[in-house]
Amino acid sequence: MLAILLALTSAAAAPLAQPPTAPAAAENLWSLEATFSNAAEPLDFIYGYDVALADATIAVGARVSETLGVFVYDLVGGTWSEPAWIELPGAEYIDEVGLSGDDLLTIIADNGIFSLSRSGDGWSAPSTVLALDPFLSWETAPVIGDQLMALRDSGYSESCGHDVDRVLVFRRDGQTWAADGELMEEGCPLPVRRTRALAVDDARLVRVRAIDTPEPGVPNGEAEIYERTGAATWTRTALIEATGDDPDDGFAAAAISGPKLALGSPAAQMSEGRVELFAEVAGAWVSAATLLRPPDDSITPQFGSSLALRDGILAVGAPYDGFTGEYRSGAVYLYNVVDAPVDEGVLRMIEPNTIFGATIALRGARVLIGTGSFDEPDPHNAHVFTRSGGAATLCADDSGCASGTCVEGVCVPEEDDDSATTGGADTDEDGCGCTSGGSTPVGALGLVVLVALARRRRGADGCC
Repeated sequence: MLAILLALTSAAAAPLAQPPTAPAAAENLWSLEATFSNAAEPLDFIYGYDVALADATIAVGARVSETLGVFVYDLVGGTWSEPAWIELPGAEYIDEVGLSGDDLLTIIADNGIFSLSRSGDGWSAPSTVLALDPFLSWETAPVIGDQLMALRDSGYSESCGHDVDRVLVFRRDGQTWAADGELMEEGCPLPVRRTRALAVDDARLVRVRAIDTPEPGVPNGEAEIYERTGAATWTRTALIEATGDDPDDGFAAAAISGPKLALGSPAAQMSEGRVELFAEVAGAWVSAATLLRPPDDSITPQFGSSLALRDGILAVGAPYDGFTGEYRSGAVYLYNVVDAPVDEGVLRMIEPNTIFGATIALRGARVLIGTGSFDEPDPHNAHVFTRSGGAATLCADDSGCASGTCVEGVCVPEEDDDSATTGGADTDEDGCGCTSGGSTPVGALGLVVLVALARRRRGADGCC
């Protein structure tokens, strides 16, 4: 996971032309709800790198003493509970944590894939879905969805005489997972195109591939879209090739939800990064927009390193955003992409030496963001933000809304047409369109939350 974030490029390239700025939503729509950390192990440098979010559950990979595991938090009566600790004995590292709804937890570690189901007020013991060889299970690029799970499984092939790259696919089967085929090229083609990222929704799988040693001056990478055409059978239905004049322009992150697909190129343009957004139209994937962060003095922000896409909301991580050579921060940019992209704001946590936005999870009206750091003594946290007024009813036009009014991709509620200008905020005493409160006080942590719309900053009146 971190290999992509830490691989900085030194290749020279011409500045990327700036596309028209996406219109900004009327007001800031996202506010901090809670911050989580490992109180039992304050210097846990694993906490925050792997996070998962369901409707009323949060899971965060962590370490207690010398044992790896997962902290699980439940939303009870509007407040996040004290965490349950789930140990994973024998694991040297955790590669991915996933929640498929509130009742199925999946952990992918170096020694295997494990599933746990709700059992009364707690969780069952970990059940092995697939044992993995710790010496071969690194860089598996895993993804865990509600109905599908996939991971890269590569290794030396005796018949080919070199390493091969394949993807294992699993489908949810009750409270566990069942093997559902694999993706692997026939023959032994060279050079090997390795899987760099995977993405799934409930019906499709996206595979991002690239050559390890590409030719200079040639774009490197492609995204393949697969659909299930039979039992354990996956058929490639689309291919999107990276464009540009440099190998660093290739894709390294992906997210898919329904008719929208996002592909991140964090190393593009001297690691400034960009995200390509595609829409499915009449069975074909067509380019819908190119997203860039507003230019500033940040060095290698790597916009597009992490992506999350769900229900028309796209979250884009830029873990080096704000890095000027001495200070590191990170940011997550949010967009409504039901129709043309609408900017919903930028989330930042001001903490020393962090990579805020290394991991992101979306669900309903919440976004969960993991924060790692470059130095072990620095904080590793997870932060959950909520969308003002709850989950939006997203729309493409007025016909998609019960109220008959669609504004910037969001339905205006029937009972209060004015709420569209503030994102339906429940409390807005200062007239700023901001909500206040949260289940975890963050003032004691010495943190400052910045929620700023792109190309906009807070005014002197202190709003938001």
